[in-house]
Amino acid sequence: MVVAGGGYGGEPKHDVTVTRGNRRCDLPSTLNTRFLESVEFCAPKLVTFKYFGKPIRFMGSLPLLAELDIMHDDDDDDDAICPLLPFSSYLSQIETLKLTMWLSEDYEEIPQIPELTNLKNLILDVTNLYCSRFPSFTYLVEAAPSLHKLTFKLFSPIRSTAILSSTLAPRPHECLKDVEIFGFCDQKLVMYVLQNAINLEKIICNPYRERGESEEKEKARKCACQLREKLRSGFKLIIL
Repeated sequence: MVVAGGGYGGEPKHDVTVTRGNRRCDLPSTLNTRFLESVEFCAPKLVTFKYFGKPIRFMGSLPLLAELDIMHDDDDDDDAICPLLPFSSYLSQIETLKLTMWLSEDYEEIPQIPELTNLKNLILDVTNLYCSRFPSFTYLVEAAPSLHKLTFKLFSPIRSTAILSSTLAPRPHECLKDVEIFGFCDQKLVMYVLQNAINLEKIICNPYRERGESEEKEKARKCACQLREKLRSGFKLIIL
């Protein structure tokens, strides 16, 4: 199922009803539009859904939806976590969530979303242009008590060592076992994970920068290597 919108800013907005038959949907279905106000689904077998655009109203029954992939441009709305709000009625059943964002300003307030009860795999792909804080990250992790794998990809042309909340409240994550951090810049995030993920087995840190072996990248790699002194026995740390 593909629903696409195009044209120019002066075109009217529309409501769309999407219907799919009873066969199981194993391939991703994609909705890419900027000119819709709402979408109503009738897709009882839809498993995977990918959406790019501004937050709009989603309605209808998606009882088997388990994988959600959202791409959000900061120009579309005033809050970095807003792309999740239209999917609030489905979030408790999502098992894999990928959130791709381009950020251009700091965010202080985070709207409440339902607990991500069944979320096992969280992928955050963040291009940070100007913001120095991204508290939404901590909120998402804390809202997922069953999280098994966390992948955090950060591309930033500026150094954002305070990308998380200014304060991180301790909260045990008993299910989290596998963490990958691409764009590692300091130890704050890793120490939060180490202190709260009591059954963690592996962390992969890749302190990549734009290109090449920059000075900042080398500093980040040395910072990551210092983590080895703080790890418990039997734990695997991989530094790329």
